[in-house]
Order: sequence, then C-alpha cells, then structure tokens
Amino acid sequence: MLDSLIPINFSLHNTQWVPAHFHVSADGHSDVVAGLRRAPGRAAGRAVPRRVAIAVPLLLGIGGYTFVGSWYAAGALGVPRRYAEHPPGTQGYDLAGSIGALLVLTGFLVFVIAIVNQLLAARSQQAEVPAPPREAGPRAALVPPITTNAGFAVCAGLTVVCLLSLFPGVNDLTDRSTEAHHLAHAGQFALGGLVALGLGSWRALRRPMPAGGSWWALVLVIAAPAAMLLIMTPAIYKPLEDDDAVHLLFHWGIIVLGLLTGWASVRFGRFAGTTIFVLSVAMGAAFAGGVGG
Repeated sequence: MLDSLIPINFSLHNTQWVPAHFHVSADGHSDVVAGLRRAPGRAAGRAVPRRVAIAVPLLLGIGGYTFVGSWYAAGALGVPRRYAEHPPGTQGYDLAGSIGALLVLTGFLVFVIAIVNQLLAARSQQAEVPAPPREAGPRAALVPPITTNAGFAVCAGLTVVCLLSLFPGVNDLTDRSTEAHHLAHAGQFALGGLVALGLGSWRALRRPMPAGGSWWALVLVIAAPAAMLLIMTPAIYKPLEDDDAVHLLFHWGIIVLGLLTGWASVRFGRFAGTTIFVLSVAMGAAFAGGVGG
C-alpha cells in the first residue's frame, strides 16, 4: 500500500526499489518453505537432522533479506534497475546482494537434499505396526505481549505520549503540513492500540487462555490497519474537515481501529503479537512521510 502512493512512486519508480518490492514477498514465503522440510521426516518416521533444521531457515532468511535489502538500499539512493553498471560508490550494494543470493542458493540446495533424503527413507521403510494414538494434552497457555510491570509501565508511558495527538494545540501544529497531520493520525491509531494491548495482556495474565491465534484475530490484524491507511488518504478525510462533529468522529474511528488491532494482536502471543502491532503502527508512521497531499 505504501509503494502505491504517488510521492513514493515518483521518487522510486524504475529504481532497484521495484524489484526489491517484488522479491520481498518471496522472502516471506521462504520461512513457510523451510517449515515444509519436516513433512517428509514425519512420513519416514524420523526427525530431520538438527543441523539441517537450523541451517535452512537461517540461510534462507539471512540470505534472502540481505539480497532484497541491498536492492532496497540502492533503490532509496536512486540506483536504476535493469542497468549493467551502477553509479560510482554503489557497487558495494551489488556485492552484498550477490552474497545474499549465494546464501539463498545454498539454503535451497540443503533444503532439496534434505527433502530427497527423507523421501528416500520413507520409500524404503517397511510397514510397521501403527503406534497407539496419543491422548491430546492441554494446549499451552498464551503468553501475551506484555508480561511484566516494567512492560506495563512502558505501555502506559507510550500511551500518554500518543494521547498528546488529541490535544487542541497539537492539532493546530499538525494542520500546518500534510505529513504532520498524518503523523498525528498514526499517533491516534497507536493510542488505541496501546490501550488494547495493555488491557488484553492484563486479561490474558488474569484469565489464562490457550495459545494460538483465531480466525477473527487474523482478520482484524489485516483489515484494521489496512482500513486505517485507507481512511487516512487525503481524498477521504479532507472533505470531513469541514464538519467539526464528523471530523471528531473520524479521529475516534482511527482510535477504534487501533483498539481492534491491539486487542487482536494479543491473541498471537508475545513475539508474533508484538511484531504485528509494531509493524501496524509503523505503516501509519511511514505513510506520513510518503504522502504529500
């Protein structure tokens, strides 16, 4: 969504930022591909070697993001794509990208070899007496994003900072530029999200719930931030500024979307939930710098 903005497209069109944008989705899928290495092992009745289980995601992850990251960095500097020779001083990004590509290739080859070995083992294995079914044990308890008093204190402090985005004086300052106005919107989204993140974590600690996200939480963490970016588009919010009551409802709508995102993020646990929430807020902040009107 950020790359679709006209100011960003104006600055980064036909640079190496474009192929980086195309390939970053493949890097995200590499983690899923690495996870598939366990399937043949289960069919063969033996575990994948530990060194393979560690090496494949590391090689794919580090190599992939180094490869794509070099393109992002070069594109941000204006290096054009589809050119054999790049401007002086930018060749280092080519070297970093090449090293990352070699790591990805190595990880992929290790992945293929491991899969082939497991499939061959499964094929040659003789029929065995099936093991008795295991009794399903209780699911692990959810570990929320915030678990300590220090964490709740940090959350409360950040909430107070974001609360400033609603003060009349701050609104007067942000009205002087479109970028600052969008940054205030991102602060309002973060305000609602931090409140929900704190309350949801406190609830999960008081009333333990099973780990694992649900379908409604997945829908919310995707739809709510996307809706936040959509209604922040000047073509949508500009007409609302003529009516004070409607404008106030618009700002509260941003806060509600943050509440939904923060509350749903808790269901994904400490690491995934925190990552989802931080990236959602970062999208709004990045939007502020990418749009100019």
